[in-house]
Amino acid sequence: MVRETCIRGITSKPAPTPGTTVQVTVGLIAPTVALASSVNPVLMKAAVTFTATVSSSSGTPTGSVSFYDGTTLLGSATLAQGVATYTTSTLAAGAHSITAVYAGDSNFSSLTSSAHTETLNDFSLSVCNQQHYVGDRLAGGNG
Repeated sequence: MVRETCIRGITSKPAPTPGTTVQVTVGLIAPTVALASSVNPVLMKAAVTFTATVSSSSGTPTGSVSFYDGTTLLGSATLAQGVATYTTSTLAAGAHSITAVYAGDSNFSSLTSSAHTETLNDFSLSVCNQQHYVGDRLAGGNG
């Protein structure tokens, strides 16, 4: 006869007899993933660094983070003390939905950050030669 006791949601059974195999299944810990950028908005062709911080009160996650622009992989980086960074200067002008995807490890489950909207502004410069006349003379000119 096996007696089972439940105290505050914890179920315990008497210790198994010697030689008995006991299987214990432990779930992975769910971390948090925060994503930030170094500057927003940014001019096209200027570098922007995305930083993903993967954390948990149950330890420091290890492994890698992949950075995406929508469904397009931008690149990946290895976590160092729970932080991974990716720098790019090749995003086109417009709004980009950036996410960081943590791959998980033996203790922590995989997780995708909330989307971060990064805006890249196009920068163009037009040079025009405007001449100003005062009466029939070029202002500031020799004539």
